[in-house]
Amino acid sequence: MKRIKIYISMLFMIAWGANAQSVINGTPGVLSGPAGYRTSIKEAEQSPANIRYKTETQTVHQFFSFENEEENTAENRERIMTELQFGKENSMRNSAQVYNLNETNLSAPPAYGANKVTSQSPGYTALGNQQGGLDPSDAQIAAGPNHLVVLANDDARILNKQTGAIISEVTLAAFFAWTGFVFDPRIVYDPYGSRWIALALQSTGCSSDSKFRVMISNNSDPTAGWYYYEFDVTGSNNAWMDFAMLGFNKDWICVAGNILCNNASGIYVINKTQAYAAGSANFYTWNSLWLAAPAITYDNTIDRLYLMKTGNPNSGGTGFIDTWYINSTPQLIQSFSYGTNAWAPFATDSAACPKQLGGPTFTAVNIFGASMLTNTVYRGGLLYGAHPIFCRLPALPRDHQHSGGVLILLLVALRM
Repeated sequence: MKRIKIYISMLFMIAWGANAQSVINGTPGVLSGPAGYRTSIKEAEQSPANIRYKTETQTVHQFFSFENEEENTAENRERIMTELQFGKENSMRNSAQVYNLNETNLSAPPAYGANKVTSQSPGYTALGNQQGGLDPSDAQIAAGPNHLVVLANDDARILNKQTGAIISEVTLAAFFAWTGFVFDPRIVYDPYGSRWIALALQSTGCSSDSKFRVMISNNSDPTAGWYYYEFDVTGSNNAWMDFAMLGFNKDWICVAGNILCNNASGIYVINKTQAYAAGSANFYTWNSLWLAAPAITYDNTIDRLYLMKTGNPNSGGTGFIDTWYINSTPQLIQSFSYGTNAWAPFATDSAACPKQLGGPTFTAVNIFGASMLTNTVYRGGLLYGAHPIFCRLPALPRDHQHSGGVLILLLVALRM
């Protein structure tokens, strides 16, 4: 039996319990080797795909494909989210271990969970770059020993970590050695393998040839060359992957995306040792868990790669945070479902959501007014995750019943 302690700041919840029963074996596959190489970042700068930035603003529909813009309403988005995620999750949760905020035997939160964070003046600003005006930017940043890598829709930058000086700036398509519409980038640095890992998707729409690429650097210097593995989400071109997230542990590189239109694999784990050797690599797949964020695992001994996701936001007045993990077998195992205060899955009034500093009316923080986890980090026995929540305030008119907030989830695993 494993004992798990949970602390959620702002909600102050502690829960103890045992593992849940859901265990799903991965479907195996084999990659024959890297699909391509980039010998240095200079090749990306000279690539035909490095077309200078477009001037018009484009909207990237992360979750929903509508016949026309009139259908893209808050009510329709909430309906689709409920159908895709919460209806399936509800039946699954009936057999899972569930812990509720209102249990009477909850302990006090651990003291180390409430350290105060003070504001500091940044050493330099304007790390990102959005000359293409893509909405949303999906900006990502990772730090290595001597560099920062900043990826966003339409843009990729490598900077000097100490000074902030720009070493390289290219389009996202050129960085991934791709043509066409390349979007939803992710970037992490693995300090144990001294490698950068990058992810991006290509194509959108139910009849598109949906693919993604996992790029791996040759070493800890992101300017010194990369190679990539390419995955075809479905050979029949009747589904596509959207809003994929990236994580790793000592065994696996994990990609978890949302599959739209039809069924297809949405979770992929690649054998990390084999991938770092730049040769053939085993991988395993599972069906999509909607908006599941695999953990960036800063512990090179733990044999679990956790995934965390928002569950039902309001079931009888209780919201849920769900956790899963992938073991070394690999199997996908449902861990726990944690009860919290209820929240709304969408903000009906985007003006109530927090804005990006210096940004226009576009609400960069809340990502189309949807509440979801955008990353998960495992460090020192804790899982950290953050997502926007929209609290229902019954005393206000319907159009103003949602206000922005951020929920931080910390998980402590004891006696593993």
